[in-house]
Amino acid sequence: MKKLSLSWAAVSLIPPLVILSFLMFGSVFHSYRRTSLAASSTPTAGPTSANIQVGFVTTITGVPPSGLQNVFLNVTAVRLNPKPHPGATNQGIPAEGDLNWRAIPVPAGVGVGINGKPGDLQIDMIAGQGTFQTFNTQRIRPNRYSSVEVVLDTAVPGTIVPICSSGGGAIEGCVAYPMVLQNPGNQISFVSTSQVVTAENTLTQLPLQLNLQIISRPTGPNGSYVVAVTTAPVPGSAAQFLAHVFGSVGPAASNATVKNTIRHLQVSAEVAGTNTIVATSIVNLSGQYSLFLPAAADLGSLYDFFVSGGQATYEAARGVPSSSGGLVFPGHSYPLNFNHAIGNQTVGTIGGQVTDICTKKPIPGATLEILQAPDGSSADCATSPSECVSVSFANSDNGGRYPLPGTFQQPAYFNNVPIGGPTNYTVQISASGYDSTTVQAQASGSTSGTHSGVCDESNVDAPSCDFALTTSYIAGTVALTGAPPPSDSTDVQVIAEQAGTNNLVSALAVPLLFQTGQSTANFSLNVPSKISSFDLFAIAADQYLGEPDPYPGHTLVTQSGVPAAPTACATSTVAPFSEPMDCTGHGSIAGTAVNPDSGTTVELSKGGVRLMQAAVGPATPAPSVGNTYSFCAPPDPNYFVQRLEQGSPVGTMAPVGVMPTPIPTAAIPTATNSPCPTTCFHVGNATCPGLCGTTIQAPL
Repeated sequence: MKKLSLSWAAVSLIPPLVILSFLMFGSVFHSYRRTSLAASSTPTAGPTSANIQVGFVTTITGVPPSGLQNVFLNVTAVRLNPKPHPGATNQGIPAEGDLNWRAIPVPAGVGVGINGKPGDLQIDMIAGQGTFQTFNTQRIRPNRYSSVEVVLDTAVPGTIVPICSSGGGAIEGCVAYPMVLQNPGNQISFVSTSQVVTAENTLTQLPLQLNLQIISRPTGPNGSYVVAVTTAPVPGSAAQFLAHVFGSVGPAASNATVKNTIRHLQVSAEVAGTNTIVATSIVNLSGQYSLFLPAAADLGSLYDFFVSGGQATYEAARGVPSSSGGLVFPGHSYPLNFNHAIGNQTVGTIGGQVTDICTKKPIPGATLEILQAPDGSSADCATSPSECVSVSFANSDNGGRYPLPGTFQQPAYFNNVPIGGPTNYTVQISASGYDSTTVQAQASGSTSGTHSGVCDESNVDAPSCDFALTTSYIAGTVALTGAPPPSDSTDVQVIAEQAGTNNLVSALAVPLLFQTGQSTANFSLNVPSKISSFDLFAIAADQYLGEPDPYPGHTLVTQSGVPAAPTACATSTVAPFSEPMDCTGHGSIAGTAVNPDSGTTVELSKGGVRLMQAAVGPATPAPSVGNTYSFCAPPDPNYFVQRLEQGSPVGTMAPVGVMPTPIPTAAIPTATNSPCPTTCFHVGNATCPGLCGTTIQAPL
């Protein structure tokens, strides 16, 4: 429900599934300043191969996007074929089984399908109207390709979530409906008259337009959206969406000797202040690199850049020197040279284990980052990490050990750390619910495993690189107005933010489970011990027609200004939430913002606790620039909306007021045969919630 807040001018430029959910329930939440996210376009190419970067812009016809909360298309691959050759008699698209097709798959680390194959990458068809979404960068055979095909998931091509009807309707809003292709056997393809030319040592751009036409809508709860999907070259040029950053890496960082256990020398771009990699370019044998980066057309976008791999020392930059504030804008090219990286280094590993200092148990999912000051900066990364660039990162496994193993062609960053260049690295360690810490570490050993490195500052077993993080606890109680009936259950997640902010700091590792007849449950939540107070909110995971519901039907309950425990490992026991979670069904809130730009968002809050944000748009350069926003949130008379510009409040909060509550459509049935489409029931288990409604807000 909360949208990830990484870099206000560039947040919408990140491919949707690159952004990992902070929590369960299919929701995307506010992040820490730094988040461990998979790279969206990390090529596996070598310095002498051809490379191609594929991305999408989108259009939607058949229904106004303002009536839709989410529209996601599940793309599994993009394929290229040199046929039909110019002048050939047959100028049609080659058959699916033609052996000349070359596939650009989903990026490594995005989903896992059957037999360990990559999964789908969800393309946000609403956001894509105004932003370029990178699909992947991949090495490919140098050639001239004529045919282009987009391959969708054959089982579920995509999903659509409509908002609730403002005037009554036949289908429920704020639930996910599957797409069905109007002509499922047809290829989604075209023949490029100018051909797609890939060449050695060259990064080729392949910007594609995905067109979604909604043919018909569902007529009932089990229905589907019938759609037609086509693809074509982006009209005009991708320059209206992309900035070009290019330059050289100095000769001291030679890429001549590369082993499979060593990452290729490369330059990566990440959203400033995060380790969210947006694009990576292999440095060719001439020392050149080239990056095409999504950029906000009106405000520009700020990126961090870093050199890594190739047995070279790290080098970092924040922004580009030739632009005010370091910002990049679409349609412009920016030179950025790196002259201080030194090659021919021996590389090794920084590895170890991250544990809980209170329980001594391992911490899975901890993030470790090597921070380096940008060129020209005197920042001390140990005391001012926000002024530094993340040049290498790792995550811990279920046993708390790091780094997770890489692949044959892409070894883990923490298994490819130059030894002695510099002698000590500044490493920041963080995990949900724990205090972050910064330590000095040295690389040693081989380029594999989790047992190398020298860390004199280890608080576990120096000089090993094992670390224990501090935490404290909040204990409380959540209640439901009505216990789940027989054969049903309800999951509830409790989330903590730093008080007065939208900075998420923790969530329950395992949600609360309310079983038949149970209406209260106690929780214990890990929270950082160095934050003085927290805002809490609880959210239910309901089902709709037996499937996980992306938006709950239970009310969201909040608690602001909860005091922290006095010391690490201690517990702060707080009063129960001031109200139980009631089943009010689905609901939605919609409105407009006056003269928005790409940094405009709207935030929903309750009881002084910030709950979620919505984008306003679509933003320029969309063919039809919009000014609408919407939320899917269960009906509640205590919501407020607040306009934000680049994360800062503008104007005053506006009350949402009374929202329409779904009219019950059926009495609760027997325990063995429930007609309720959802596991959410009204007070006293008397009725099932009916079709939801939308509250229209005054312009902000």
